[in-house]
Order: sequence, then C-alpha cells, then structure tokens
Amino acid sequence: MIRRLIAPSFDPAWSAWMDSLPVRCDEAGPEQRLPGGRNELLLFENQGRLVVVKRFRNRGAWKKIAYRISSSKARRSYEHSLRLIEAGLHSPTPIGWLEVWRGPWLHQSFYVCDFLEFAHDASSLQDPELPNRIEKADLLGRNLARLHESGIAHLDLNSGNLLFSQSSVGEWKIHIIDNNRMRFGPISPKLACSLIARASLQDDILDIALNTYAQQRSYPCDSFRARYLATRSCFLLKRRIRDATRPWRKRIGL
Repeated sequence: MIRRLIAPSFDPAWSAWMDSLPVRCDEAGPEQRLPGGRNELLLFENQGRLVVVKRFRNRGAWKKIAYRISSSKARRSYEHSLRLIEAGLHSPTPIGWLEVWRGPWLHQSFYVCDFLEFAHDASSLQDPELPNRIEKADLLGRNLARLHESGIAHLDLNSGNLLFSQSSVGEWKIHIIDNNRMRFGPISPKLACSLIARASLQDDILDIALNTYAQQRSYPCDSFRARYLATRSCFLLKRRIRDATRPWRKRIGL
C-alpha cells in the first residue's frame, strides 16, 4: 500500500512520478547519489525541476513497531520543513512525502524537496580565510535565536545541516535541512545551550554566534556563554558514549 501527500501548490501529475520513487531509487546511477548519512539522498529531475529525494528504510523490529504509532521520517521531514518556513526561516522547498507499507508495517518512506545550490555548510565558518565569516556567524546566531523563539527544538542541528547560500543581490541565507527530528515548545536557556552544542562551533565563531543569540533573546551574554560551555562539556561526554555504543545499538535495531 502507498500513502502520499503533495504540496497543494504542485501539479497533481506529480502523484504518478512520486509513486514510482521506489523503482527510480533502486535504478538510480552513481551520478544521482548525493553524499548523505545513514539514509540515501538522490537527485532527480521532474517537470524541469531538480529535486532531492531522501529515502528512509525502515529496518528492525523496534522501528517497525515505533512507526505503527508515530509519523514516518519522510512525513515529519515535510511537516517540519513547512513549520520552519512558516516561522520565517529557510529550508529547501518541501514538495511531498511517500510511504510504502507492507501489510501493517511501514517498509520505507521518501521525502521530496527542491535541490538547493549552496556555497558551504556551517563547518566552513572555522576557516579563517572564508569570506564574510563574521557576518555569517552573526547570521547563524540570529537564525538560531529565531528558531528557538518560535518554539522549535531541532534535535539534529549539526554543522552539516546548516547550509549557506547567496542570493542574486548578494544576501546570505541559512537553510536548515534534515528536519525529521524536532520537538516543539518553549526553549529554555538550558535547553538552548544543549541544542546549540550540536553545531560544534568553536573559537571566535562560537563567541559571535552566542553573543548574537543572547542579545536576540535578551539573555546576559557572559552568563549565557558560561552556561553554554558547561552544557557543551556534558554534551561531548554523552556523544562519546553514544558513538561507543553505536555498533551495539545497530545490532538490535535502535
């Protein structure tokens, strides 16, 4: 069984193309495969539009049970991206999602969005030779503040998921991607620090982004920075434990 949703602004003819995604992804050549993490990212063209398809395979008994009661990653990616855009932030235009079910169990799901030409991700801010890096660090702080003021906790906001692009008039924007893991509600200073720590910012870039963030949210800059540094130490310890246990967790499907 197939379930799908296409953004209302798109031609209904996209339905047939989206229904063919399981076969298209299986048959995609190496030139269509984009760098990604655990999930597949593929580049396609439809109706003269370049799009990215992210395929989530649903393997393991625990995951199959989980997706009987929660939304698929593809559906959440679509809905959360819309929520970012509604909050005045940027993410590649969401086009739709598709789910493939086998009996009562979700087999795989697909998220479709516009392809984005971007200059670099946030990790490049650590390069002292990067043009406009101070301006970009300030922009990052403002975007993170808006994200949290909007009650959006992005749980996977590492540097690779913050993409910088430049408009035709020279304006820089940050596009937030990999949006399936989010929580919604008030963001306290303590929670904000743990979320910002995921971006792994350092040195002067960290100072600029934190100061701008604190100013935007009317927090005392020095005390917010001290809280952040203490929180980051705990976060780094948890990440080391998580990385060390990853092979074991993969074996049991977590």
